[in-house]
Amino acid sequence: MNKEAHHAMVVTALAEYYNRTISATVLGMYVEDLMVLSPEELQHAAKLYRCDGSNKFFPIPAVLIELARPRQSAQDA
Repeated sequence: MNKEAHHAMVVTALAEYYNRTISATVLGMYVEDLMVLSPEELQHAAKLYRCDGSNKFFPIPAVLIELARPRQSAQDA
């Protein structure tokens, strides 16, 4: 499975998980935005998001990217 197909599968599964229907156009936008992540990073971010009880709604791509690649603060450096 290529990277785009994998990302589309993960996003579609998340949409189902959060009882959300997304159009092909929106799915394409999600995949385009998430292509900065490897399949492994996206899979891990999706799991982290699902396992956080405070997350009640379908995530936007930026949230998944932040989970996969957290920004370092000045205190972290």
